[in-house]
Amino acid sequence: MDLYFLPIWDGVNFVCTICFFTVKSVYKGRADIAEAKKYIDQRWQDEFDPDAVAKSVNLSPAHLRALFKQHTGMTMNDYYKKVKVERIKEKLADRSLSIAEVFNACGEDSRGAFVRTFKDLTGKTPKEYRSGLK
Repeated sequence: MDLYFLPIWDGVNFVCTICFFTVKSVYKGRADIAEAKKYIDQRWQDEFDPDAVAKSVNLSPAHLRALFKQHTGMTMNDYYKKVKVERIKEKLADRSLSIAEVFNACGEDSRGAFVRTFKDLTGKTPKEYRSGLK
């Protein structure tokens, strides 16, 4: 959630402050899909297991796959990859860690296939992404 404060002045004196709240991602659909997303969000470091996600929300894997795609516009695996890339991006901001250490901390190999996934989703290699950070 982001908060924005706007002070209001009458030309001389401070009158009041207007506060704006913005929520970045709220899913207002099916509760079971929200729970599946929450399950993936909490277990992003584990190997992706769609059967475990389905079991956690009491749906069959096939039914959950169909509902997830219908309600989010992406597969569960794509959502998992997106979450993992976001966590890698956060850790890349810590320059005390090497890129290999970042990937290792996120359960991936810095020379493996997930580097390609990172580039596909961000448009940059991890090194290029890190160099663009301030």
